[in-house]
Amino acid sequence: MAFPRPLSLFEAAVVDRLLPEAKLGYAAYREFALTSIVIGEGRWGAGDLILAKVQASIDLTAGMTPVVSFGEIVVLLEGSQLEVTVTINEPQDDQMEVQFSSDASMESLANVRIANVWSIADWSPKKQAAVREINLSDSSHQVRYVFAIDPTRRMLWLHHSASGFNQLIPVTGFYEYLLRSHPPKDKKAPLNARAFFAEVPTLTDEMLRTALLHYNAENRKFDASMIAIEQAAPLGFLDRLKQRFVGKNG
Repeated sequence: MAFPRPLSLFEAAVVDRLLPEAKLGYAAYREFALTSIVIGEGRWGAGDLILAKVQASIDLTAGMTPVVSFGEIVVLLEGSQLEVTVTINEPQDDQMEVQFSSDASMESLANVRIANVWSIADWSPKKQAAVREINLSDSSHQVRYVFAIDPTRRMLWLHHSASGFNQLIPVTGFYEYLLRSHPPKDKKAPLNARAFFAEVPTLTDEMLRTALLHYNAENRKFDASMIAIEQAAPLGFLDRLKQRFVGKNG
């Protein structure tokens, strides 16, 4: 498919599902994507589409921007079902990256029928029993955020109650902060995402909430100023040294 070109029917349908119109937190991203053209491919080649309002050069050396939506799409292609994973990144320099990953070419997917969609953007609190939820409320007990932990997909995200936006939280980064205050009992256990999700049932809401606030205090992923619990300050050198000592000797 030559560039520049408009979004195919399939691509537009995916954007429509992964950036839902009903949720305010996705409105700006949705408007940008649906009113843009595909100007070329990003660093990952075929399926890594770059969207923009007008034709422009693509900087393949630019850093990756935060993911704003992720989805798993099942399509019907030549009588069989095919899974396509899609990642939409935050715009940068008036360009947006939308990456399609599948065994099929974008040409063959241009007019396929979508059979099923799972999108992180569709998630709302109390919608999936398998997803653990930890509320973060203000002084009037209004829930401002919901920290969601999905052990099945091994994903973390923060639901913004006011806008409906589901913000992905890096598992590795969060787990590092959790280990500072709660070192694993098995010192030889692998410290990876699989180990974290296996450990989740043993952790209290307060442990997870505190780790999230410590992580956010240094990484500034969201505004925690209204949360009505003691705010977590960034861990200093002495705090880290003490926790490492406790972790080795506790």
